[in-house]
Amino acid sequence: MTEPALLQSVTNALRILREFSYRDPVLGVSELARRLDLGKSTTHRLLTTLAAEGFVTQTASGQYRLGVTLWELGSLMVHSLELREVAHPVLEALRNQVNETVHLAVLDGNEVVYVDRFESAATLRMFSRLGNRMPAHSTSSGKAILAWSDPPVVARVIRAGLPKITPRTITAPTAFEHALERARKVGFVVSVDESEPGVSSVGAPVFDFSGKVVAGVSVAGPGTRMRRGSLNRYGRSVRAAADEISRLMGHRI
Repeated sequence: MTEPALLQSVTNALRILREFSYRDPVLGVSELARRLDLGKSTTHRLLTTLAAEGFVTQTASGQYRLGVTLWELGSLMVHSLELREVAHPVLEALRNQVNETVHLAVLDGNEVVYVDRFESAATLRMFSRLGNRMPAHSTSSGKAILAWSDPPVVARVIRAGLPKITPRTITAPTAFEHALERARKVGFVVSVDESEPGVSSVGAPVFDFSGKVVAGVSVAGPGTRMRRGSLNRYGRSVRAAADEISRLMGHRI
């Protein structure tokens, strides 16, 4: 096969793969040939080659669906994406939208670690540093992660104790579990004076391609600006940003 013909075969094989979708997960030779204006014999030959390499698999009815090799390659691509790299521009856009300090946090044991942040431009604002740690149960980002974590993870945090950081920190296991349940219902977590007096925050979860919660996004600021009546509005903005990061991490919303 000449080089131009070989390149055309590669192009046609890739065109075949692109025809599969959520709407059309299974396609036959005739349908693919018609869509791509290819001969049936050419289409069949390309599908046979793709199947031999695991890119497609043949069903019992003789049609084809995408194969495990594509899933493996997709998983490798997603794992190669750094969470912070993916989230960074989304966090910046969120900060610009709400003009309050924005954090990205991950769970490490019973604590959250802040791995990225954008500070508010306001004179009165919440200051933080990358690498700061806080007890997960006292922060909106930590509770957002825990609300969507597997039950054993939550049980471990509760067993370790829920120390009082401020007078408003939730320390009773039952009340804490109820707070996580409320978060799951509305899609975000509200925290007022729980990690620091005078500070309000709202957090939402970030998921990876497998549906596992991997981080929390939060907006935090002075309670004088982030009043209770406005926290749901902040919550919707935070949830939208968290959903966008999840989508970029391969999660299907």
